[in-house]
Amino acid sequence: MKLTIIIIITLLAVSLSAEIQPDKAVHFSGCVAGYILADCISEWLNLPPYIPFLFIGSLAIGKELNDPFFNWKDVYADGAGIFVGFGIRFCDRRQR
Repeated sequence: MKLTIIIIITLLAVSLSAEIQPDKAVHFSGCVAGYILADCISEWLNLPPYIPFLFIGSLAIGKELNDPFFNWKDVYADGAGIFVGFGIRFCDRRQR
């Protein structure tokens, strides 16, 4: 759990200090946090491991479809966030 918190804080610091548009940082951070939360809940409920991907991916795409205009860069930031969230949880599981 300590590793997860350290990685999240590091990622947030890096994403806020880099020259990234604030909107993309919010998409990235939201998907990292959402994936970690969804994965913890699905592990607790003994759901299949692909459920967090489907849930957070569906939320991200649904949000973009609901926007006035579809922005692929937001989708890329969401995908990167899901990927990093998966990496954090993967490292956390290997550490246990």
